[in-house]
This record gives sequence, structure tokens and C-alpha cells, in this order.
Amino acid sequence: MLNVWLDVDEASAARAQSLRDKLDDPRREIAQAVRDGAEHTWRETAADPARMLREVKAKRDLIAAILAEKHDWVAGDEFYSCSQAVDYAGLNHESREPGSACSDPDRAGQPCDCGRDARVERLLGILAGVYEDGRP
Repeated sequence: MLNVWLDVDEASAARAQSLRDKLDDPRREIAQAVRDGAEHTWRETAADPARMLREVKAKRDLIAAILAEKHDWVAGDEFYSCSQAVDYAGLNHESREPGSACSDPDRAGQPCDCGRDARVERLLGILAGVYEDGRP
């Protein structure tokens, strides 16, 4: 859902930037009533659409970095690897299934026990917090 909200922010900022470009074009003849309405729309949409587009990009990059975090994998003693760990180096396992690099059969494949999933959920929740009312 966070990506949907970012798409809406990005589209709003792009529309605002297009509107701003049209209003600032000295070659355009724009009636004062239209200009006043456009200025009102501009203020409601985004005070600085270029900044908004940079913010959207930064948030998308942050989401990618958060999701790229890996489960703990102890290459020397896989008994202590996370129950969702994968052999990220591809040295000892053919499988990339979650838990394939945990040598404890009672834990392998069970929910994350290294804290990665909880961290990801918490960090994505912080980012989504600006949309708490359910809409961008």
C-alpha cells in the first residue's frame, strides 16, 4: 500500500510541476481568473513539486534498502542462523527456500527469529505513518 501512496504523491507533484511551468511561462497569456484558480490549485497540491519528487524517490530508495535486509546467516555454524535464513553466498545449499540455511530442523522454515521481519515491519510502518488516515 505504501507504494500506491507514493505513486499518488508522485503524480500530484508532477501535475503541480506542470501547472507551475505553465503559470511561469512568460509567453502564455492566461486570464487573471484562470491564473487565480491555478494558483489556488498549485498551493493545495504542492508548495515545491521538485522537492516532493525528490522525497518520493528517497522514500522508494529507502523501501528498497529496508526490503533488501537479509536474515541472519551464520556461515560457520548454521545451527545458529535465522529460521528463515538462506545461503546468500550460495556456497553450501542449492535451495533458496526460506530456512534452507538453518541446520536446526526444529526451527528451519519457521517464522523469523533473528528480528529482521520485525525491523522491516517497524521501519515500513514509520514510512507509512504519514498516510495514517488511509489516503495520501
